[in-house]
Amino acid sequence: MIAQDRGQLTAFLQGRLTGEYATGAAGKPSGGDAIPVKTYLLESHPPADPDADGHVSCEQTLHELLSEALLRSRCPSRAHPSADRGLFTIEGSYRRRSPVHLYVDFLDARFWLIHTLARSETADWIIGRLTRVGTGLARIALPGQLLETAASLGSVRGLITVHDRRMFGHDGTDPGGTDFMSMQLWGRRSRQVMSLLQADDSLNECLSVSRVHVQYWPDEENREAYCIEDIHCDGRLEARGTSIAAHLHLVDTLRDRVRRNVERIESHYRVSSEGEQGSLSGRSATFRLSRPVGDAAALCDAILSTAPPFRYWGVAMTSSSAYSRMRVLDLSVGGLLDFEITSDFIRVFLPAGSSASTVVRLYATLQRHLDSRVRLIGKDMQDVFELQA
Repeated sequence: MIAQDRGQLTAFLQGRLTGEYATGAAGKPSGGDAIPVKTYLLESHPPADPDADGHVSCEQTLHELLSEALLRSRCPSRAHPSADRGLFTIEGSYRRRSPVHLYVDFLDARFWLIHTLARSETADWIIGRLTRVGTGLARIALPGQLLETAASLGSVRGLITVHDRRMFGHDGTDPGGTDFMSMQLWGRRSRQVMSLLQADDSLNECLSVSRVHVQYWPDEENREAYCIEDIHCDGRLEARGTSIAAHLHLVDTLRDRVRRNVERIESHYRVSSEGEQGSLSGRSATFRLSRPVGDAAALCDAILSTAPPFRYWGVAMTSSSAYSRMRVLDLSVGGLLDFEITSDFIRVFLPAGSSASTVVRLYATLQRHLDSRVRLIGKDMQDVFELQA
């Protein structure tokens, strides 16, 4: 379906979510199987011109993204505007056989939403092409704390953890450490079981929440209107249930929390030079590790490899087993970031003009691949992230 406006799109998604479609011309309700609704949280880099119309820039970005050669070859697509500002439908043909529709909402010109009913494999591939390196569009990373607080908005039905340190190899500094651990907890007592596991220090170091399964209803007095959400660490939400409004409310709540933390980091922790003398202003942020790194140079090499999960490119200005310093370009978000790495902490300096999403993404990556108990703190030793509404 080509969306004419947000109201029509909401009604369409509601029908597909529940399997109860709109009444046909003959006056008889039609229906079918319920289809999960997927929503992707993305960040678009703001236009260089502060006076530019953000929505015009977003529209231009969208058309440029759809013109990429591989995307045009495998899934030729075109964008249809709607009567509502900032709402477009991407109509495509995946592998030139399967029709696919994605609904792009950039009413918030920085933090986009893309809704779709497409299969996960198809949607993930298309989103991957739209957010490829150099596009100016990136997926949102959700650290474990944001996932757990999102789950606390409703009733937890499951927690999935993945912790993978294998990229660092075995340096002999931590023979008792865990290189890889994955676990799924299902049921209403998932959080209680997780709390018991986290009380064991030998296990807590590798309990990195990567997905939560939660039942959510925005109105406590109407629990018949709910969604059951899978919230992934890469900013994908997949909804089942009875209410698309509940899903959209949860999406907006999570996006607001991401926005608030990104803007807070940019407001308080950006570093810039001022005046003729080039004096520095701003503050650094520190990732405090729960255990020593072991070899700062090895971590530096992993970060600079350009490969997942870090996906940074840069130059080490100083590198030794005890201390490394470097400047990197975040290939996912597109911003610069300065690092200092020691055995006990990683200090980051966010240059003016860079998105704080690169700090958030680093936080999530460190949790899932280095130290699940890492904390992001300021000079006052307080957590940088604000998790409450």
